[in-house]
Amino acid sequence: MRWLGCYRLGLLWKALLVFLAIAFAGQLLGVIFSKSVPSERPHPMFSLPPAEAQGASLGSCRPHTHVMFLKTHKTASSTVLNMLYRFGDERGLRFALPLGYQFGYPLPFNAHRVKGYRGPHVVDFSIMGNHMRFNKPEVEKVMPPDTFYFSILRDPVALAESSYAYYKAVAPAFKRAKGLADFAADPWRHYDPRLRNNHYARNLLWFDFGLDHNANFSEALAQRGEAAVRRAFRLILLAEHFDQSMVLLRHALCWPLDAVVSFSLNAR
Repeated sequence: MRWLGCYRLGLLWKALLVFLAIAFAGQLLGVIFSKSVPSERPHPMFSLPPAEAQGASLGSCRPHTHVMFLKTHKTASSTVLNMLYRFGDERGLRFALPLGYQFGYPLPFNAHRVKGYRGPHVVDFSIMGNHMRFNKPEVEKVMPPDTFYFSILRDPVALAESSYAYYKAVAPAFKRAKGLADFAADPWRHYDPRLRNNHYARNLLWFDFGLDHNANFSEALAQRGEAAVRRAFRLILLAEHFDQSMVLLRHALCWPLDAVVSFSLNAR
């Protein structure tokens, strides 16, 4: 019986040694195999492309770093300006910033309203984009000759609604009206061009572009205004087609894709 017990123990030890040998061999083969075949890390389902793919330049063009954006009112312009701030800040570019409030708006822009301005082209400013009443001869004193000029427009009806909601506390014409419908029914009953801040109540985009917003409308006047805008600006964005406008802007400026990615700002 003692011999039989020893025999059984011997078999158990042999089986254990064989098992350990097999396990060790398997582990060794696994290490060798893992070294010889490089493993690929699984990609998440919603992973973004590499940064270089997102930020690749467009062909052989060179990115514009001298940019002037006419920031019009109630047109999603704050979102665009935020892009310019981000692009310029990441690259250490110099901004032409207001010395006071909005370059003296609603007065026409004057170069001396720029912080740090010391004369025409003494300081190399790269980006200008705060609210102003456009006055290109004065802007040209600040910005380099190769500056890319662009702005943004919005459907006049949507703009009027947004302007009324936003400026009804500061524009006398809006204050006098019981509501937007009351104002629209008879604007001249509420509007007085001599009162401060009433420019918000009539042809606001026309005013921002430096044109006479109180001029009597005619087709010839509209055509002259359009021609003036076309001469002054390389690109006009449309708020109603914001995403498409960003594609056009990216190509026009030759900027990387991540430079025109944005979140909406100051939207109602």
